[in-house]
Amino acid sequence: MKYVVVTGASKGIGKAIAESFLRREKCGLALTYNTDYEGVRDIAEKLALEGFFVLPVKMDVSNEDDVKRAFEYIYECFPRIDVLINNAGISLVKSFYETTFDDWKKIIDVDLNGVYLTTKQVIDKMNTNEFGVIFNVSSVWGEVGASCEVAYSAAKSGVIGFTKALAKEYDLSIKAISVGFVDTTMNSHMSDEDVKAFLKENPRIKLRSPAYAAKKILNFLDKEILKVENGYYLSNDKKDNVILRIW
Repeated sequence: MKYVVVTGASKGIGKAIAESFLRREKCGLALTYNTDYEGVRDIAEKLALEGFFVLPVKMDVSNEDDVKRAFEYIYECFPRIDVLINNAGISLVKSFYETTFDDWKKIIDVDLNGVYLTTKQVIDKMNTNEFGVIFNVSSVWGEVGASCEVAYSAAKSGVIGFTKALAKEYDLSIKAISVGFVDTTMNSHMSDEDVKAFLKENPRIKLRSPAYAAKKILNFLDKEILKVENGYYLSNDKKDNVILRIW
């Protein structure tokens, strides 16, 4: 039985990931949220009825003490953590001129520092057990940048750099998931006309549903778990691309 933590599981891709586990092998699932307990509760109840060991966990990923408290609780309930999916994130659509330092700090604290803080709680224990998968959800904007999303693009680019460096340091499966354009509340500020114009300007990117992104992420996860179980990363074979794209 695997034990999995999904951050930011109350909505969007995180909630879709949690829902996707309903069609999979039973496991322990810690689903974290910051303010939207109701968003996690519904899916947690469904999973529990299907035989999953589910923990809804309140956690502000940008607060070090809160993260430590949350993971202490998870480790009290789970014998270990096999998989960490760092999905929690927020966005900001503002021109660089209008972006205040408080705006900047908030995005960096959640989207980049949050990945550092949660990973810090699990990686050494994973390394001791010689088993672990860490997926850090980034964005296409972390690779190519987006106008009026400088803070968000910088944070997601940082997630990719963080992941690449960490993958060289540990014999674990550590990947960045570069997600394209997904129909979530994060993109709800865009009108239908905006969406059409965006897709026309970016022909490589398709509009995806949260369920589609979640399915792809879990398909990636299956492959990475198999590699870890076969000792792939212990052989120091680092040729795999650290960035897995869902565009």
